[in-house]
Amino acid sequence: MLSGENWVSGISYNKKGLTANVEAFYKTTSGLSRYIDDSQVLQSGFYAGKARSYGVDFFLKKEYKKHLAWISYTLGKTEEHFPFYIRDYYRPAPQDQRHELKFAGVANYKSFYLSVNYVYGSGFERFVFENTDGVEYIPAYNRLDIAVIYNFKPGKVIKSQIGLSVLNVLNSENIKLANIRRIATDTENPLDVNTEAVPFTPTLFLKVIF
Repeated sequence: MLSGENWVSGISYNKKGLTANVEAFYKTTSGLSRYIDDSQVLQSGFYAGKARSYGVDFFLKKEYKKHLAWISYTLGKTEEHFPFYIRDYYRPAPQDQRHELKFAGVANYKSFYLSVNYVYGSGFERFVFENTDGVEYIPAYNRLDIAVIYNFKPGKVIKSQIGLSVLNVLNSENIKLANIRRIATDTENPLDVNTEAVPFTPTLFLKVIF
C-alpha cells in the first residue's frame, strides 16, 4: 500500500501587499511498485520500493492596486530505492529535477487584463540525451504563456468576455516526464524516446454569461 510522510518547516512575512515565504521540506514515500520484465539478472515481477524528496521553496508575491506578480524557486532532490539495486543506496528518481523557477503576473487596466507566466525546469537528471555532435546534455524545460482578456457588457443582463491566449510563445522544444517512453530494441539497451510537449498554440475565445 502506498503511504507517505511529509515534514515542512517555514517562515513567512506579509506586509502592505508584499508576501515572502521560505519553506524546507522532507517527504518519504513507501509502497512504490515497479515491474521488471525480460531481465537477464532479475526475476520478472513486481518489486516494492521507497522514495524520499527534500529541498527548499522560496516564494515572493507583490500586490499593487489591481495588479499582482509572484515568483517562486524550488531547489530539491528526489531519490528512490528498490531491492534489486546492486548497492544499498538511493538513486535519482525519474522525476528528479534539481531546479524549478516560476513567474506569474496579472495587470488590470479598466476592462483589460494581461497575464504572463513562465516556467523553467533544469530537466530530469535520469534522462540524458545526446546531440548530433555526440555531446550529452539534460534538456531543460522552458515555457512562456501570455493572455489578454477584455470584459464588456453588450446588454443589461449579458456579460461577455473575449480573449486571446498564446501557449509556449517561444515555441520551445520541451519534454516532460510523461512524454518519455521506453521501447524495447534488439539490443540489451532499451531506447528512450519522447514526444513534444505543448507547442506554440494561439487560442481565441469568447465567453457569454446570461
